[in-house]
Amino acid sequence: MKHLKIITLSLFICLLCVLTLTSCEDGPSEGLIFTFSEKLDGYVVAKIGTCTDTDIVIPSEYDGKKVVAVGLGAFLQNDKIKSVTLPDSIVYIDQFAFAECENLTKVVIPNSVERIDNHAFYGCTSLEKITLPDSIKSVGRGAFDDTVYYHTADNWENGVLYIGKHLVAADVNLETCTVKDGTLTIANSAFLSHQKLTQITIPSSVTAIDSYTFNGCTGLTTIDLPSSLTVVGEYAFSGCKSLTAFTVPSSVTTLEKGALRYCHGLTEITIPESVATVGEGVFEKCSALAKIHCSTSSQPAGWHTEWTKGLPETTEIIWG
Repeated sequence: MKHLKIITLSLFICLLCVLTLTSCEDGPSEGLIFTFSEKLDGYVVAKIGTCTDTDIVIPSEYDGKKVVAVGLGAFLQNDKIKSVTLPDSIVYIDQFAFAECENLTKVVIPNSVERIDNHAFYGCTSLEKITLPDSIKSVGRGAFDDTVYYHTADNWENGVLYIGKHLVAADVNLETCTVKDGTLTIANSAFLSHQKLTQITIPSSVTAIDSYTFNGCTGLTTIDLPSSLTVVGEYAFSGCKSLTAFTVPSSVTTLEKGALRYCHGLTEITIPESVATVGEGVFEKCSALAKIHCSTSSQPAGWHTEWTKGLPETTEIIWG
């Protein structure tokens, strides 16, 4: 009986040790380097530092403040890490944050993330399964290019690659495209220089056209923009020289810098009263643009002082 008690106690101690070790392994990774961001009012994971974990677990807090972002190139070209778990305090994943982490197979992106920047997971050649939450408002250029997911033919639908409700890439040979209903975002540069594209239809679920999305689509003649649209990003339609008409929906509040520059086919355009912000040179080098109808009676305070930069001297601007 005494021996049985000793064996039972030993087994209990062993189990306790296993549980303790498991708890430590599941806890936040140690040795990561953080920097504080005044703009984001929280800490950013800046570098892997002395951390040797292959399964990275980023903490939700550091030094009493939230961890809100993964910084520029924080884990760039790290060939040791296999998985990354992000806390629900993260709102932003910066450029090249995990680029070329060739052994990364799994990443958990929480519902708190709003923006994934350019090339964030580019070249993660073992990354096969990716889930993006609906919370994301912007996906950067090539964020998931050259991953297993990107190169798997079954993930493409009619020449377009979606991750969840986000359109992240498109076949350069597409001539027409109807973005599927329920899509929330179209990635930065998703159709960049798709010169064969002539027509695209965007559903009402999309509220913003990201920067450079249709930049250089020289064959684009027709685009149907939804009444839900609020933002047309920087250089979004720059160089779409075959566009002869462009209707800005009355839901739009922002036309960013150079959004329609080098659109040589445009002769006339109306800016609705809803537009509170217009960026620098929004119609720069639109050589045939004869008239701009501004629905407001005078220039709103949110319009850039150089919004007319690069317009022909003969362009007539009509207010009210």
